[in-house]
Amino acid sequence: MLADWMGPPPQAPLERAMDRFAAGDDAALGEVYDLAAPAVYSFLKGLCRDPQRAEDLTQETFLRIHRARGLFRPGSPVLPWAYTIARRLFLDDVRARRAERVVAASGGAPGTAGADGSAPAGEAARALETAAAGPSAEELFADQELSRALDEALAQLPEAQASAFRLLKGEGLSVAEVAGIMGTTRGAVKLRAHRAYLTLRGLLRGRFGAGDGSLPAAPAVGQAIGQKGAEAK
Repeated sequence: MLADWMGPPPQAPLERAMDRFAAGDDAALGEVYDLAAPAVYSFLKGLCRDPQRAEDLTQETFLRIHRARGLFRPGSPVLPWAYTIARRLFLDDVRARRAERVVAASGGAPGTAGADGSAPAGEAARALETAAAGPSAEELFADQELSRALDEALAQLPEAQASAFRLLKGEGLSVAEVAGIMGTTRGAVKLRAHRAYLTLRGLLRGRFGAGDGSLPAAPAVGQAIGQKGAEAK
């Protein structure tokens, strides 16, 4: 067959570097970091909205990658794997901080906040500090106010919806890749992203729909998330 004659498609530089690192080439880790760290940092910054915290979690992500390189399957995409590690670290960090706040508020010793700290992420999702980078200035006619509004609206979504929307539309990953990162099904990813789109559209149209001439009206709001959200249906 023609496909057999042509052979597999060439790997991207990041995948080639990760394959070398997984095979024992320690020097390749620097190349992996240089190629992947900006995307991982951007993803984490969108979730925690704290540059320093995002930087710390990025460093921890690559420490985990270093420790787990023996588990990496050569030829696999690197960023979905890195996003999986980063998201787990973010959720662990959120739960730890929430537990610390409970302990501080109650005056108890560490370990007394098990009921709160062990609550499923979905039940306390609206308390998580989540946000995703807004759409490009070109998409929003360089309207910084609308971009900030989208960021604030994403912060109001449950973490699972915000992450699904950001990974699927912001990072351009496939539904299957996002499902793997989030540990759920493809259908659940589509549902979460679609619910995020509907909520975002309602929040932004509620804020800008009337239009007073100083801010974009509903059509611009639709453009802000329409192309991203339509694919999530």
